[in-house]
Amino acid sequence: MLDFINTFFKKRKEKRSFQEYGYDVKTFEIDNIGTVQYAQWKHPFEQQKSITKSNGNFYKTLAKHFLNLYYISSIYLSKTYSEIKSKN
Repeated sequence: MLDFINTFFKKRKEKRSFQEYGYDVKTFEIDNIGTVQYAQWKHPFEQQKSITKSNGNFYKTLAKHFLNLYYISSIYLSKTYSEIKSKN
């Protein structure tokens, strides 16, 4: 219980003061993806993170979907613009 109270007041004190924290660049080797670099924030309440193969696959799939969405929307917008231009 005392540990909880101490942590509570420590966090409250940290929230009131503005400080700048640096970062450490961490490098992870992931199978079938390659080297992934991650900037770990040095804030005292930030926990250590690791990047796994499933994280890499998720972001790879997400990027692929965004690129497909961008490609489809650019084709639609170019057709719409050319249709509007040809009507005038």
